[in-house]
Amino acid sequence: MASGSKFSDCNSQGSIIMEKVEKIELKIGGMHCGACAAGIQMLVSQMDGVASIFVDYEGRKGTVEFDSQKTNKEAIIKEIASLGYTAT
Repeated sequence: MASGSKFSDCNSQGSIIMEKVEKIELKIGGMHCGACAAGIQMLVSQMDGVASIFVDYEGRKGTVEFDSQKTNKEAIIKEIASLGYTAT
């Protein structure tokens, strides 16, 4: 699942706006509790180009919005795997 939009480089307040936004949903395996989900959210949200992430522990899934010019699905999956979880 992916969607794209074009934005300018910055808004009237000077904040940087992403050029091409993609939204993906990943199945995440290996989580044992809500703290696992929070840890994934914390790590991935710090990646360059990631606008937002929400991880649903009970649903075993995560939704990520990111700038496809700065990162990609494979890099996000690799970051999640670095914590010992699977993502597809």
